[in-house]
Amino acid sequence: MGAKSLITLVLSVLLISILLVSCAPSQAGEVEVQEAQGKDKVQEEEEMQEGQEAQEKEKVQEKEEMQEEQEVQEGQENQSKEFLTEEEYLEEYGKILRCLDEQVPEIDNEWWDYVADKTGGEAHINTRVVGDDMTTYSIEMFDVYRDYEKTEYLGKYYYVIVAEQWEDHRPAWAHFYVSEDFDEVLWCDIAMGEDSEYPVLYLDEWRNSDFYPKLDK
Repeated sequence: MGAKSLITLVLSVLLISILLVSCAPSQAGEVEVQEAQGKDKVQEEEEMQEGQEAQEKEKVQEKEEMQEEQEVQEGQENQSKEFLTEEEYLEEYGKILRCLDEQVPEIDNEWWDYVADKTGGEAHINTRVVGDDMTTYSIEMFDVYRDYEKTEYLGKYYYVIVAEQWEDHRPAWAHFYVSEDFDEVLWCDIAMGEDSEYPVLYLDEWRNSDFYPKLDK
């Protein structure tokens, strides 16, 4: 081989080496870029998933807060129904007694006069609403059924006792239910006697029954 050919070969080898060296960093850089892009994509997907999870948690939290607010509101509404202001309490109590007086007028007339005459004024007729509490301004209502098997529900009623008031005792004359709308009065068979078919009677039934007080002349 001549000197010229040898020089040409050496130059070719050097050129190839230079090209290989220059290409290697470029290929490595491409690999690094691809790896970095892959990591960025994975990170973006993770961030998107975390964002979706955060949104779902926020929705659940908002729903729970709304439910709690609704429960609190319902509780306040129920409490406002059970516990009245002093003015509302007195008004409601008065409506109960007025309804009873209007539909059973004999309480403040024949019964009152009879007790006053028979006792020489030592006793008098007293009407008391059961389940009222002046400390909380609340008046309890009771579920009332027409029959003992509770097959016919009549509604919610206030419970009133009419009694003969003495200094140290108070024998009852009658028990009544006054409807929550103050438009109906029922007589209540508190003793639930064997002769009674129903635990409550409508007023016309009661006045025509043996349970209606017969006053001595």
